[in-house]
Amino acid sequence: MRTRMPLRVHDISIKHKMMFSYGLLVLVSIVALGAAYYASMQKYVYEQASESYRQTLSQVVLNTEYKLNNYDQLLNQYVSDSKFVGAVSFAFTSPGDYSYAYLNTISRYFEIGKQDNNIESIILYKNNQTLPESGDVLIDIDYILRTAWYEEYFAHTESYTINDYIALSKRKFWIVTDEVNKPDYGLSGANGGLTGEKRVAIIKPVIYNFEKLSGIFELFVRYDRIFGDFAAAGTEPDDYMLVANDKWQTVYASLGAEVPGTDALRAALAQKAAAYTAGPTAGKFRMKLDGADKMVLYERGGDSGWLYVRVLSYDRLFAGAKTVRQFTIVVGALCLLISLLLALALARMIARRLSVLSGQMKSVEDLTLDVKVDIDGRDEIGALARSYNRMIRKIRELVEQLTASQQTQRESELKALQTQINPHFLYNTLATINWMAMGGQHAKIIGMVNHLATFYRLSLNKGLPLLPVKEEIRHLQAYTEIQKIRLEERIHFIYEVGAGIESCLTLKLILQPFVENAILHGAERKAGTTAIAIRAYRADEELLFEIEDDGVGMSAPPAADFFPFGNGYGIRNVHERIRLHYGQAYGVSIESAEGAGTKVTIRIPIVSEE
Repeated sequence: MRTRMPLRVHDISIKHKMMFSYGLLVLVSIVALGAAYYASMQKYVYEQASESYRQTLSQVVLNTEYKLNNYDQLLNQYVSDSKFVGAVSFAFTSPGDYSYAYLNTISRYFEIGKQDNNIESIILYKNNQTLPESGDVLIDIDYILRTAWYEEYFAHTESYTINDYIALSKRKFWIVTDEVNKPDYGLSGANGGLTGEKRVAIIKPVIYNFEKLSGIFELFVRYDRIFGDFAAAGTEPDDYMLVANDKWQTVYASLGAEVPGTDALRAALAQKAAAYTAGPTAGKFRMKLDGADKMVLYERGGDSGWLYVRVLSYDRLFAGAKTVRQFTIVVGALCLLISLLLALALARMIARRLSVLSGQMKSVEDLTLDVKVDIDGRDEIGALARSYNRMIRKIRELVEQLTASQQTQRESELKALQTQINPHFLYNTLATINWMAMGGQHAKIIGMVNHLATFYRLSLNKGLPLLPVKEEIRHLQAYTEIQKIRLEERIHFIYEVGAGIESCLTLKLILQPFVENAILHGAERKAGTTAIAIRAYRADEELLFEIEDDGVGMSAPPAADFFPFGNGYGIRNVHERIRLHYGQAYGVSIESAEGAGTKVTIRIPIVSEE
C-alpha cells in the first residue's frame, strides 16, 4: 500500500491535482468560515431571543403586578378611612345606631364591585359581634377561621403589638383560590365549599387604631383578568408559563394543568432563585425536562412574592438560527461552486501551457531538434519554456558539432581504411605484375595496370563522399578484375545491377570491404571455386546492395550494432558511415550459416543525382 499510493497520486494529471488542491482548500476555508459564522450567529440569536423572551416575561410580570396593585389600592382607600374603620369597629347598642352607620358609611363601600366588571364579589369578614351580617357582603369572621390563609397570616393577631399591626397593615395578601366562605342560608351554595372555578383574591385587614383586627376584606377578581397576558405569551408545549406562590404551589399554568417534570423544575428554581430572599430575583438557566433541553426564565414579583416562570424549548429558541444555518449553507455552496469554477479555469490555463510544453518535449524524443515552444508570460512556466528553448538550441548546436566531429572522424577512418587497403592491395598487385612480367605476360600486365589505375582514381573521387552507383560498381569491378587475375579459377564474380539505378548516388567504398571479406574468409579458406554475387536493385524508396558468397560461412554472425573492431573494422566503418549520413533506419545486416556462405545486405535511401 505504501508503494502503490504514491504511484496513483503521481499518475493523476496536474490539472486534477490542482483542482483537488484548490477545491479542498476552498472547501476547508468555507466550512471553517461558515462554522465560525454560524456559531457566532447562533450565539447572537440565542442572546437576542433569550433577551426578547426575558423582556416579554418582565412586561407580563409588570402588568400582572400592576393589576394586583390597582385592586389592592382600591381596598386600601377603605381600610385607611378612619370613618369606615370606626363604623366597622364600633360596639353598637341599638338598631338605630347600626342602621345609621350601615346606611351612611358601611354599605356604600360595597358598591365598588359594580364599578368594575372584572370584580366578581367583595366580602368583609367582621370581627364585631354587635355588627349584624348583611347578605353575602358582610359576614362573620368565624367563616374563615379555618382557612389556610387566615391561619397563616391572622391567627395570632391577639398577641400583636402596635408595631406588628403597623407591619400587618402594610403587607399585601394576594391568593388564588376556589373556596366559598359564606353562609349557606339554605340556598345552592355550601358553607366552606368549592366553586370549581379559580379566582384571584385580594385580602386586606381592617385594623382599628393599630390595636385590634376589626375585620378582613376579600376582593375576588376574575382569573383571566389577572393572568390574561400569560395566555398571549406562551400556551404551547414548547413554550409555556407557570406562576408559583411562596409555598411553591402553582397558582397559574398556561397549559391549563401542571406539565410533567414540574417537581424537578421547582427544585431547580428553588436552587436558582435562592428561595425568595430579599430583593428582586430574576435569571435564566438550562435544564432537561421530559428528555428535552429547556431554557427556563424566571422573575419574582416585587409585591406579590410570586415567582413567574417561562419554559422554552431550545428548538423554538434557535428557530432563527436554523434560518441562519440554511442561509449559511446556501451561501457556502454558492461560494464553493464559484470557487471550483474559478479553480477549474485557472487549472486549465496552467495545465494547457504545461501540456504545450510537454507535447514539445515529446516531439524531441525522435531527435527532432527544430522545435520551439511558444509560451509567453513571466511566470515560472514562461521561464521554464524559455529555458527549454535555450536548452534545445544548445543541444542542436552540440549535435551539429558532434555530427561534424563524427563526420571528420569517419573521413579520417575512411582515409585510414584506404591507407590500410592501399599498401596491402598495392603490394599484392605489384607482386602479381612482377610475376607476370617474368613470365612475359604483357597483355595481362597491361590489363592489371589499367584496372589498378581505375581503382585508385574512383577511390579518390575528387575528394567527394558520394558517387553514382555505376561508378561504385566500376570501382568494385576494377578491384575484382585484379583479384581474378591474382586468384584465377578460385573465385567467380556475378554482377546483377537493376535498371534505372545507375545514376543514383551512394557513399563511396561501401562495397569493396565486404567483397574483400568474402575473398579472405571465403575463397582463400575454401577448396575449389568460390562464387561471389554482387547485386544492386531498388525496393520502393530504398536502394539495396547484396554481396553473397558460398564460402565457409559463420556460425554466429554479428548484429549490426555489434560489429567487431579489428578484423571487422571495415564493416563497422561502413555501417556507421551509412547511419551517420542517412539516419538510424539504414545500415548493414549480415546473414550467415556455417558451411553455407554469407550474405551481406546494405540498405540506403534513394538519392538521385539531381
